[in-house]
Amino acid sequence: MNLRKLLTENGKKSIESVWDSTTAASDLKPIPRGVYEARLLKADVGESSTGTARVALKFEILGGEFEDRLAWSNLWLTEAGMQYTKRDLRKLAIHSLDELEKPLPKHHICSISVVLRKSDNGNEYNAIKSFEVIRFEPEEDDPFAPQTQPAGPPSTPAPQVANPPTANLAITNPPLVTPTLNPPKKESATSIVPTGEAPPVSARPNTIDASSRRPGTRWGGGNDKNQ
Repeated sequence: MNLRKLLTENGKKSIESVWDSTTAASDLKPIPRGVYEARLLKADVGESSTGTARVALKFEILGGEFEDRLAWSNLWLTEAGMQYTKRDLRKLAIHSLDELEKPLPKHHICSISVVLRKSDNGNEYNAIKSFEVIRFEPEEDDPFAPQTQPAGPPSTPAPQVANPPTANLAITNPPLVTPTLNPPKKESATSIVPTGEAPPVSARPNTIDASSRRPGTRWGGGNDKNQ
């Protein structure tokens, strides 16, 4: 993208104003040799510029003239450097390579011994010769973490009624009640009355009173065939 176009899209005048009023920073000089209190920020597993496996410990200096300056310590995962790497990782309660993939559980406050080294082109740079853990800081609460609601008063559980033991209880069946069956009543000829108005008694044919019936006769006044 064209620089002028970029400046225009992002507010050309404001960026140019900041450019004109800003003094260029001087190159950071190496931290003088000495012992500093620093916070361990993280431990990264990776490779150096030459492809050598390493664990890079990143420290931030606390207080003093060089507060917030960063310093690194390289722990080499090579056959020659493994004994020193294991020694320093044990200070951080790391006892296996698998634990290097987990975040550090606490903020380690350490005493670091900073030294000066020279590169091949003669430039000086800092290196950490050794470090010791002196205390731990609790992790800060995340201000963007969801807030938990306060728990309400504990509810009183309803009293439980113990079930009576059933092993010693005799199971009794209710007595069988035999229903009383009333035989249906026989209906006599005189008990059947048709609906509507009953005819006079003299008009009813073959009606015999049961009290005056002779033996061997049928209801209705007829004689028995065997008579």
